[in-house]
Amino acid sequence: MEDKTATFRVELYYQGSAAWSSSKPTVSEVTLAEGAGLYLEDKHADHPNLTHYNFRIVSIAADAVILEQIPDRRGRILAFPTGAAGLAKQFRLEKGKPLSIRLNVPGGGPVWTVAWITPGAQPETKRAAADYTDYRNVHRFFEMFLGNPSFSVQDAVELLGQKQDESLPHRIALKPKSSNVQWAQLEIMGGSLDGISIRFAPGHYPSVSFSTLIRDYGEPHQLPLLPPRLRPGEIYHADYSYSFEGRKVLRGSLIVTVEGERKADLNPVVEVIYRR
Repeated sequence: MEDKTATFRVELYYQGSAAWSSSKPTVSEVTLAEGAGLYLEDKHADHPNLTHYNFRIVSIAADAVILEQIPDRRGRILAFPTGAAGLAKQFRLEKGKPLSIRLNVPGGGPVWTVAWITPGAQPETKRAAADYTDYRNVHRFFEMFLGNPSFSVQDAVELLGQKQDESLPHRIALKPKSSNVQWAQLEIMGGSLDGISIRFAPGHYPSVSFSTLIRDYGEPHQLPLLPPRLRPGEIYHADYSYSFEGRKVLRGSLIVTVEGERKADLNPVVEVIYRR
């Protein structure tokens, strides 16, 4: 029987200013088997006070990876708050829900983010896999987009429609293959997919729960209305946009434009922008 393996994306940056470090994020990917160790150490800045976090991969399943904190190479276990009651030693890592470790010390401290980016040996069901690529499920797709850096331009093209116009810098307009979508556009940065904009066709607006978004990303910022562009005889109808910061999950932003003004928990979505 083959060993179960999982691939993790590990990101490190420093908040504040630390003389021995750089605030520019460093990102790496590693594939490990059950029972292996995942070591969070900045090998380029081995300051005597710099913290290390080591974990053992307890189990890999189709829906989660279980990590257990173990002593670092100095023989210490430095506990850290996770938002739950008390200090845990075991952690459940799910797709789109990374583990974040922050150490606040004078002068700045490290911020580690560990994301599980590929499923284990047990395949997901067809329904679960479809949920991750359902761009009409705003909350779930946003988490997937942030937590899965391997989701590429080609993946977006296969999902939304073929390339139609690449004349604008850092933009690719797509020809939607679904009648549910009025137009779609990709944002490119450094040759990689940085954002996805989707405007839904009238009559095909999905709904989004603002209470769910607020629970995970905090209160949104209402964006100012743009000046209307009206044709003769048209009546002005304002659609309001709200911006959420995805820092609780991974750094990124979600902009949701609803039909009219936000009225209750569930609101029809006219346009959505996913950015990472």
